[in-house]
Amino acid sequence: YNTIHYSSTEEWNKIFSQLKEHLNENGLICIADVFYKEDNLFQSTVLLDWVTHGGVYNIHKNEVFKLLYDSGFTKIEQQSIDSIWTDLIFAYK
Repeated sequence: YNTIHYSSTEEWNKIFSQLKEHLNENGLICIADVFYKEDNLFQSTVLLDWVTHGGVYNIHKNEVFKLLYDSGFTKIEQQSIDSIWTDLIFAYK
């Protein structure tokens, strides 16, 4: 939760591949994070706060989807939780 901004896309590619290998046959992972949307000041402020605490990478949801597919995940779903500005990404083995 809220960790996607602390590693580069190259690091996440390796991490996602490793996670997939450790999942059971019908396993899944869930990524819960706030992703920047250009028209949202609150989300921009949250990301700025993460940058000041070491989260130096800005990644968009579509980039996470690509990394997950590239790591071999077969199905990816997304759900927004607007009340807390969080997106959930479910990646299935």
